[in-house]
Amino acid sequence: MRGVVKSYNRERRLAGERAAALTLLHQENNRLFSIISHDLRAPLSSIQGYLELLGNYSLSQAERSTLEGHLLELTNGTSEFLTNLLAWSKSQLEGTKVQLSEISLAPLLQGVLTAVIPIAARKDVTIETELRADHLVADIEMTRIVLRNLLANAIKYSRAGGKVVVQSWSEEGRFVLSVRDFGVGIAAEKQHLIFQYQAGSELGTANEPGVGLGLVLCAEFVSLQAGKIWFDSDVEKGTTFYVSFPLGV
Repeated sequence: MRGVVKSYNRERRLAGERAAALTLLHQENNRLFSIISHDLRAPLSSIQGYLELLGNYSLSQAERSTLEGHLLELTNGTSEFLTNLLAWSKSQLEGTKVQLSEISLAPLLQGVLTAVIPIAARKDVTIETELRADHLVADIEMTRIVLRNLLANAIKYSRAGGKVVVQSWSEEGRFVLSVRDFGVGIAAEKQHLIFQYQAGSELGTANEPGVGLGLVLCAEFVSLQAGKIWFDSDVEKGTTFYVSFPLGV
């Protein structure tokens, strides 16, 4: 009899734990979709407002140029958000399949730079590279997404005329990559939230919108590849993000 009661109590406890986990998951999903809905509506509403101004009012050339610049920043930000959202959604719904192989950083980085340099050029931000290690073991598509997000983030928080420095080296048997900016930095009280998805991400130095999904994706994809990601930051001095992976041969 004692064994039956013990078994019953164990099953009841497990059922309660499963119910609590499902409730928490439901709450997190509701919160996540609420944030996503907000982060899509806000820029789309702004784009609609700018287009109405351009279509319904007689504006000077300077005013039109200013509005067109804002439109470009909003559409770029929304496009980047949708790209990250699709990658994240696919990983959640289908289960991410990690395909590790030995890859070379230089050509991968060059492809990413081709995409982000025009964004940097609009802020007169230069990108410098110093690659002292080139081969790593990683998933090439995940690493491409991580690089793109870290570079886009560094450009976003750099001041006009600033620079971003990308470096790589080997350390204690691992490949390490850093992306450093000399921009606004991250306040100490906000640093613990960096890899969490939060609404109302800080605007860039040129008022570029952002939603924070990129760094969430970076943390998830680096972890899936047996990698590590971390950062250090000083307000008004800048931020450096680091990622490390196993070394290639």
